[in-house]
Amino acid sequence: RRAALGSVEQHAFLSLAVDAILAEEVAAAAAEPLGVPVFPAQAYGVTPTYMAYPGTMSLRLETLLQVLRDLIGSLHQHGFRRIVIVNGHG
Repeated sequence: RRAALGSVEQHAFLSLAVDAILAEEVAAAAAEPLGVPVFPAQAYGVTPTYMAYPGTMSLRLETLLQVLRDLIGSLHQHGFRRIVIVNGHG
């Protein structure tokens, strides 16, 4: 099972969601030959460096870690035991 992790931040002329889009595409390409599901990207990440640029949205590290714990815990409750997170943000 693959899950993608991105960030909403400025990328000049590219989409604010480019990190999440690319992470989800990489996850899908890796998962396809294995026949495993790819869950929708978690679009919000930790990106305080770019807060000076309009459109950037950042979470505190503690918030992101708790969201990931909750999401992975939900998957574990449903029987998923091996989860790969594909990070599209530095």
